Amino acid sequence: MSKMNTKTAQMVKLFLISVVTGLTFVSLLSTSTYNLGPFMIEAELKIIDHGLTTIDLSPIGEVSAETHSSPVKLNVNLESMDLDKLTKLVMSPPKEDLVLEFENQIHSIIRSFSIKLIVLGGAGGFFGTLISGYRNRDKLLFGTLFPTLVIIALLLLTFFTYDVNAFENPEFDGVLEAYPWVMGVVDDSLRALDDVSLQLQTLSENLFMFFEKVRDLEGLGAIEGDHKVLHVSDIHNNPASLDLVAQIVRNFQVDMIIDTGDITDYGSPLEAELASRISGFNVPYVFISGNHDSPQVIKRLESVENVHAINNKEIIEVLDFKIAGIEDPSADSTAMTVPDESFLDDYAIRLEQLIEEKGVEPDILGVHHPHIAEHFREDIPIILTGHTHRPDVDKEEGELIVNAGTTGAAGIRGLEGGADIPYSMAVLHFNRDKKPVAIDLIKVRHLESGYRIERFVVEEYLR
Repeated sequence: MSKMNTKTAQMVKLFLISVVTGLTFVSLLSTSTYNLGPFMIEAELKIIDHGLTTIDLSPIGEVSAETHSSPVKLNVNLESMDLDKLTKLVMSPPKEDLVLEFENQIHSIIRSFSIKLIVLGGAGGFFGTLISGYRNRDKLLFGTLFPTLVIIALLLLTFFTYDVNAFENPEFDGVLEAYPWVMGVVDDSLRALDDVSLQLQTLSENLFMFFEKVRDLEGLGAIEGDHKVLHVSDIHNNPASLDLVAQIVRNFQVDMIIDTGDITDYGSPLEAELASRISGFNVPYVFISGNHDSPQVIKRLESVENVHAINNKEIIEVLDFKIAGIEDPSADSTAMTVPDESFLDDYAIRLEQLIEEKGVEPDILGVHHPHIAEHFREDIPIILTGHTHRPDVDKEEGELIVNAGTTGAAGIRGLEGGADIPYSMAVLHFNRDKKPVAIDLIKVRHLESGYRIERFVVEEYLR
């Protein structure tokens, strides 16, 4: 064999050794952790695989797509998420700045990750050359250069052939296999929300016109009330219901809103941003938390200027009404569990002790769970509650227990579930002595079916 052939064979051998060890280094040591806004992500590159990008959202599964032509697999794992930071980012305008910030961070991560891969490839080639017995400086230089150039070529091929639109037709694994169905439900529900809001607005306007037209009819005539209080409950994160509430507040000239809980579904900070719309009602909004709410939700509500969040430490006074209440036992976490009766009894006793300590007889008492309300029969003239999703006026000699039902029609789940769950609420009319004189129980069933109003003239039921 000629000297030239021997030299070529050695270079080919050196090329293969250095490239194999360089690519091995990349595959084994490429894992890197980066901050991307509120997310902590882990990126890694696997060599000698089909052009695939996989996003791992353990424990719920992963989503992947064939995004590029180079024989590498890019894995991106979501390690953790700062939900509070995510909430602030999503809710802080302008959104264009947020998108630009994310793009800049992604470009920085790509640069940093690429440099690390190139360095790993060169280091691996140098190590492979060294352990293979090559000590010559030129050999070591070539052993470092070969894998470095190969990695650069792979990265360039990946970059120039990368198609992010491939995720429009991804593959799902794990729980995420249900993602296409879930997104179909969400898409249908969100498309429906615009129509729902418009129709609810029309219905609320018609409700007002209805009362105007039947003013002279017995039982539904004008009520000599000095104050109107709107009782809502169990909105369950349904933004369309807030449009209905806003219309009722304007059309019926409501003075105050009392919400007996479950404004959210999961008690997350993102859902709590629904509270930002409450400031637009321009009337006091009294809130008693339910089992689907959480400390984060209560904290967000307390930051809204017109919101009065009730706890078990005080009896508040709003528009000269003395209002007592207590948060649901499950509102101290995001567990959403329904407390057993022993916990509910304990909270009822706490509320009784508070009222006794303050020495004040409340005009209105609000609780989420009806079981707590039962403790106060014959003690307080009017009690507001929710939880059951069944609107009702329970009247006995001496007191009234009003359940607003579900003002959010059980939320988005109610919209897509097809169940005949009405949007419901109650308008309470009070005289100048802050005694209830009438209650209008409003139910809006499937939008094409219209609405129903039940009026209860209640003076004769009270002491």
